[in-house]
Order: sequence, then C-alpha cells, then structure tokens
Amino acid sequence: MSLQKIDLNPEELAQESVSEAEKLARSLRREADRLAAERKKIREEDDVKRIVIDKASHEQGRSDGKSGRESTVPPGVDSFSYYSGYIEGKAVRERTKCHRIVPEDPGKERG
Repeated sequence: MSLQKIDLNPEELAQESVSEAEKLARSLRREADRLAAERKKIREEDDVKRIVIDKASHEQGRSDGKSGRESTVPPGVDSFSYYSGYIEGKAVRERTKCHRIVPEDPGKERG
C-alpha cells in the first residue's frame, strides 16, 4: 500500500467547508419551512368545528315538531340534535321550506 501526497490548500479547504455549510443551512431552512407549513395546516384544521348529529335524537325531535308537541328535550337525548330535528319537523308541519340535516337514507347523498 502506497501513500500519496495530497496537496492541501488552506484557502480551498476553507471555501469547500463554507460551501458545505451553506448547503446544510439551505437544507435546514427548507426543512424548517416544511415543518412550519405542516404546523400551520394542523392549526387550521383544529380551527374547524364539527357538529355531530345523533340520528335517534334528531328523529325524535323531528317527530315532536311535526306533531306539534312542546319542544322539551327528554332526558338522555342529545339536545342539539333534538332541537335541530324539532325545527325541521315544525317546518314540515307549517309547510315552510326546510333542508334536512340528516338524510332519509344515510347511504344516499342529497344533491
């Protein structure tokens, strides 16, 4: 095995080190930007409020509204779902326009 003499120029080595450091810094900036965008997207998704309607409570409210019963939420029933159904049933009884919140057939989308 033979040893080769390597001519090392300190200025070239310094320039190469700076170049590598700049590449690394650019790579780190890109990764930081990507992570910041991902965090922003997650925060925006967290700001979205979702309402879940309990179908049984909604239908009970709809039935009460349609029949003209008083809008008293029974115990053990989701009040938001019941009241939204009640408003829908009352609209049907009074023959006013109302859009169904819970589709008749959950497997079929309304247009």
